[in-house]
Amino acid sequence: MAELEKNYDVTVVTQNVDNLHEQAGSSKVIHLHGELMKVCSSNDPDDPRYQQLLTPDNCEVTPGTKAGDGSLLRPFIVFFGEAVPMISAAAEEAQTADIFIIIGTSLNVYPAAGLIHYVRPGVPVYLIDPNPISAGGNVTQIQKGASEGMKELMKILH
Repeated sequence: MAELEKNYDVTVVTQNVDNLHEQAGSSKVIHLHGELMKVCSSNDPDDPRYQQLLTPDNCEVTPGTKAGDGSLLRPFIVFFGEAVPMISAAAEEAQTADIFIIIGTSLNVYPAAGLIHYVRPGVPVYLIDPNPISAGGNVTQIQKGASEGMKELMKILH
């Protein structure tokens, strides 16, 4: 995905909580389910005043450590049953996309699976997954794993 930034304005929307997209060089990443390398307030996880970035040399949080608002620090991830606060930002990006690429998902997990419905009619959608997936509409499936599928997509786009 980072390679596409050489020729395109790319926004990565990911359900992963790692920072591997950033490590690979992607500069604009929307983390739908949060970021494991951050901690936040237990009272208000989305308040940026109480979010802290953990670094590889300082990534341990002692149990009982408190955030700036006095609540316990917790991982900055979306737990089951919690709202997905970045879904609106992701939907806005989907609405403005000129190309929409989906990699490695069954399109069964919501709300992320619903982002495809925000893509404007006529915008090409590429779905990269080794398993056959019924997505309908203007979707071209590249039935390969992520790495090989991206290589094939790069050939199509260039």
